[in-house]
Amino acid sequence: MHNRDRTPESRMNLNTKPADNPLYPVNLDIGGKRCLVVGGGSVAARKVKALLLCGGQVQIISPHALEMISRLAEEGRIEWLKRAYRAGDAKEAFLIFGATDDPKVQKQIAEDAARYHVLLN
Repeated sequence: MHNRDRTPESRMNLNTKPADNPLYPVNLDIGGKRCLVVGGGSVAARKVKALLLCGGQVQIISPHALEMISRLAEEGRIEWLKRAYRAGDAKEAFLIFGATDDPKVQKQIAEDAARYHVLLN
């Protein structure tokens, strides 16, 4: 066996159905881009931290949020819209995170992401 036969690519089974394959990893340059997080709980807080570390312009939409999110908004590091998500809020975003446990809101976020060609996580 040659060294090239030991590469991850050589172990891939190209005869599998796409649904059987793992997800394709993607790295994004979000520096200066609007990243929208819908929700104000612990999942949203984790997303906010990661987005800020990568230079994203973070906007939160949630009627309520954890203290950490509130503090970041007070410091001007993020924008916090203290209200529920509305259809169309994703229009100007580059990336949107649905971090709410409300299925109706999650569905609206997904529909908006598709409509406005916004990346969705």
